[in-house]
Amino acid sequence: MRVGDIYIDALGTWLPEPYSAERAVREGLYEAVDFEENGLLAARVAGPDEAPAEMAVRAVRQLAERRGSDLSDVDLLVHAGSSWQGPEGWRPASYIQRKTVGGTGPAWELTMGCLGGLTALEVAVGFLRGDASRRTVLFTSADNWSSPVVDRWRSFPGVILGDGASALTLGRGTGFARLLSVNTGGVPDLEGMYRGSEPLFPGTSLQRAPLDFRLRATAYKETEQASSEAMMLSAKVQLELIDRSLEEAGIGRSDITRVAYVNYARLATQMWLLDPLGIPMSTSTWEIGRHIGHIGPSDQLVSLDRLLSHGELGPGDHVLLAGLGPGMTLGSAVLEIVSRPSWLD
Repeated sequence: MRVGDIYIDALGTWLPEPYSAERAVREGLYEAVDFEENGLLAARVAGPDEAPAEMAVRAVRQLAERRGSDLSDVDLLVHAGSSWQGPEGWRPASYIQRKTVGGTGPAWELTMGCLGGLTALEVAVGFLRGDASRRTVLFTSADNWSSPVVDRWRSFPGVILGDGASALTLGRGTGFARLLSVNTGGVPDLEGMYRGSEPLFPGTSLQRAPLDFRLRATAYKETEQASSEAMMLSAKVQLELIDRSLEEAGIGRSDITRVAYVNYARLATQMWLLDPLGIPMSTSTWEIGRHIGHIGPSDQLVSLDRLLSHGELGPGDHVLLAGLGPGMTLGSAVLEIVSRPSWLD
């Protein structure tokens, strides 16, 4: 989807302290072979009682402070997360709305897993364009994997799970980054990779059974038809979505300044994104993510915030956001940096 008339005017993040992967190896939490192969150095780890919704509120408060204005112009709040967000039957988006924006506008929750951030961009564009009186969308994301049924160090191949939160506001006015394009798609033949042999109902959250995507992936490969074709298709779809976003943005692969991707292991980042694009590792945000861990939909936004804060982006630069989530769902977006964020002055 070609955009061009929507801007990001502020970002906010909240991250807990890092937990060294080397320490996790010494304590028997993380396999030494995975530590050597993946190149991941730390995970941000929140306290076991840190509610994701409260983490999101902290990110919004930083955003509001940076924005230098209240959030009375927000017409929609959209929240996404990958981990358990709170009590069953409760909606975290409304809690975040009550603690930050207030008012009587809608507050939506996206259950798109790690693709929640890119999906929210597409949803926001449609919402803003649907009514000329709508001004601003606030997106939040937060995850805390400190759960007795989740092993952040071993539950997913090529990943260590991190905790954290992010927030952004985007609208028709002005901002430091212009959203040039955004696209999402999916490969439903791979939905079983995230389900494995588990029954459709009751799910893991109701049974409080361990969440282990390694076992699910193994079960999927044993019970489904050869998954290599579907995996190749997912890589093809990801590349097609990226090229479509670049074309709609009016740029080519060589014009990409930085790529913000999922905080994966080095090999996975190269194999699934950088090598197909012909882009060097130095262009990616892998060096940032290896110190944070995979924090769900916040990966790309936290990396973007770090790039801006460290002065690694300036006016005229183009940032490719790319990601994927359960389903399998995939997405990409292109941003143009148009000015230095005001909070950095």
